[in-house]
Formats: sequence, C-alpha cells, structure tokens
Amino acid sequence: MSDLLCPFTAPLVKKDFLCPQADEVIRRGGSEIACKNVASHSQCTKMHTQVKLAALAAMDLEDDLLTVPHNTLVKIQYGGLLGLQAMMSPEKTDSTQVENIEKLIAQAGSTYGELANVPLETINEAIANFKTQRRRK
Repeated sequence: MSDLLCPFTAPLVKKDFLCPQADEVIRRGGSEIACKNVASHSQCTKMHTQVKLAALAAMDLEDDLLTVPHNTLVKIQYGGLLGLQAMMSPEKTDSTQVENIEKLIAQAGSTYGELANVPLETINEAIANFKTQRRRK
C-alpha cells in the first residue's frame, strides 16, 4: 500500500479536501497519504501528471524537483482540483473545497471519454489564480 502514494497529498494532509480512498500514513518526516484502491490511484496519478505538465509548461518551468518550488507543486494540486471541479460543476466555481477527489476524477474521465481528453485551459487558469497561504512568523 505504501507504494500507492497519493499525488494530491497536500490538500489531503491539511484536510482541506477529502477522498474516500485516502489513508493517512504517519512517517518520521510527517504525514503522507496512501491510496486504498489501485485503480483510483492510477486515475489520480494520470490526472495529476497531465495537469502538472500543462501547468509547468504554462509557467515556463521544467518538471524538475530540484528547481520547481514546493509552493508551485502545492498550487498545482489545489488549483488543479478546484479547476477540474469548476469544469465539472459550474455551480461550485467559487468553492474552496473538494469533497470527493476520487469521484471528481472519475466524473472527468467519463465526461470526456478518458482523462487525456480533459481540456486543461480552465484548470491552468484556476492554478494561476490559486493563492497558497503564507506561513505566519
């Protein structure tokens, strides 16, 4: 199960978003989220990879863990899911939470035939507009 680490860990660890397949795993360095379902993990990973690559290209960044700021990766997770939710449910455009990540991604796959067909313009816009919270000192 530990090899099924969720690609949307940041909003799940902070408990801002929910997923019925999320299983919190406590490690020495902090919490991680493992997925309970192999098929759901595969779909979420496909969606995350697609969104991340499009967002990084729009930001003129390369997919490199050493050069991409952690804050940018968190912004992609939050903004990507919120943008996808706004596409799937326009009445939730102003929402700041996703109640079921697994269901949202499955809905996108069935709406567009497959995840590779999901248009990313709205999602990229949501990522660009998402503001992460700054730490207070």
